[in-house]
Amino acid sequence: MMNIGKNHYEKYVENVNRNFGIYSLTTKNSNLLMWSHYGNSHKGFCIGFNTEKLFKLVMGTLG
Repeated sequence: MMNIGKNHYEKYVENVNRNFGIYSLTTKNSNLLMWSHYGNSHKGFCIGFNTEKLFKLVMGTLG
């Protein structure tokens, strides 16, 4: 009976890993700690955001 639960859990974790990712934010794109934790073995990427435009877009709210 224990193997059924373990098998179900392993399939659940596999499904989560396949369908979800991590979105990490920092004000410094060269933040070594962020890259080392979330860079996905050097397969991650960095996107820049214009915070002033975003703030205006959401009218100062979290959207």
